[in-house]
Amino acid sequence: SESASEQNLPGLFRGEYEREMERWFRTRFLLLCAVFALLEIFALGTYLLIWWASSMQAPERLVPADQAVLRQGFDSLTLPAAFASSVAHFAILAVFALIRTRRVETREALVHEASWMIVLLGGVHLALESVAALLGATETFSPVQSIFFWHFSACLILPWSPRESLRPMVPRIVAYGVAALLLNQHGGVVQVRGEVLQDSGWWIEPLLSTLLLPLVLIPGMVACWWRLSRHRRRFGRRMASQGFMELRRELSQARKIHESLFPHPSKHEDVEFDLLYRPMRELGGDFVQAWTDPLDRFHAVVIDVTGHGLAAAMTVNRLAGELDRIRAENPLISPSAVLAGVLLMSIPRVLTIDPHTGRLVVANAGHPAAVLRRRNGGVESRESTAYLLGAIAHTEFEVTEEVTWLQPGETLILVTDGVIEARDRRGRVFGESRLREACSRQPAPPRWSEFLASQIDQWSGGILHDDLLIATMS
Repeated sequence: SESASEQNLPGLFRGEYEREMERWFRTRFLLLCAVFALLEIFALGTYLLIWWASSMQAPERLVPADQAVLRQGFDSLTLPAAFASSVAHFAILAVFALIRTRRVETREALVHEASWMIVLLGGVHLALESVAALLGATETFSPVQSIFFWHFSACLILPWSPRESLRPMVPRIVAYGVAALLLNQHGGVVQVRGEVLQDSGWWIEPLLSTLLLPLVLIPGMVACWWRLSRHRRRFGRRMASQGFMELRRELSQARKIHESLFPHPSKHEDVEFDLLYRPMRELGGDFVQAWTDPLDRFHAVVIDVTGHGLAAAMTVNRLAGELDRIRAENPLISPSAVLAGVLLMSIPRVLTIDPHTGRLVVANAGHPAAVLRRRNGGVESRESTAYLLGAIAHTEFEVTEEVTWLQPGETLILVTDGVIEARDRRGRVFGESRLREACSRQPAPPRWSEFLASQIDQWSGGILHDDLLIATMS
């Protein structure tokens, strides 16, 4: 069954859908005019062939069908009526196909023109059929075949809705009903030759026939519904595919711009900085910024914005600009002051390392604990020193700083929730204990960021449940 998202897709692309429907209807309307013209040519050719056959052969030698045509006054009435009908139909088709459709642009206007064309074509047919019945060229007046033909043929070609297909049929049914009441007597038979029978209930049968006449429209309406439903689904899937591919291209470009905000791995004095970033989607909410101040101290800010995807990435861009402003105003700013300056819905960790003394100052607002790997392979955790930013009012926000010393050969490892909360096939999280165990590996890998990322890939099977960022300083 069609999903709710597929049902709403044409609404999401309303402009494109209306434009395509307008082009489609215009093409099919011209096709309908061509089909009607070919049918007129075929019908006129058939009448000419019968007339030629009747003029070349004696009536008694004709086949029964041709004899019936002659008995109905073919020689004197049918051929002139056929010519008159064809000329009128050709004129109407030419006017609408070559003139009127070029003056309208919207689909609604095209539906209006198509409805009027079918009404006029039917009106000509009804007038000639009524005249033929009055003059005795036909013995019966039956609108069922005519209504069915005009409606069903139009519905097979025109991509309009069931309701729109009824527009030209309502006046035609009314006109045919009036003509049937006037022309049909005694079961709908017009007695031209012979005695005219009077019956007080002569009007009942044509009236019932007229009331039941809309039933012949059901096949055409079903065809309209099926075609539009099928086209709507195909259009929705096509536009969804095109929109998805376009979105992927745009997100790919946005990712390049977004990741240009990230610093490159670098080495400053005795501090070597490295990072690895993998967003859960094309864009993510994890971010790291690194710089040195006028005293040659190395600063790093790791941010994990609440949420994923585009919204989180937009918040990261805003925070990146805010951090640039903060450190431009105060190049010697402390980690706790940075946290106080970015009181937004994010989870930042700020640190400062003095490469000359190894003094490490950390301020952590809700981030997973930092892991400090010592030279002997032992690991220590540096827990959060403040609440999550945005969780409490800024007037109540307090932050402390944790001071420690980083010796040569030791590494500080910072990760975001994507590492701690990585899940395996059974739903188990990687957790801080496994992180500390991985960080105690001997000997130390060349790049801790790549090593830890490979551990997460093995644990999760390569499926990320959150943005992943690993930054190291050694």
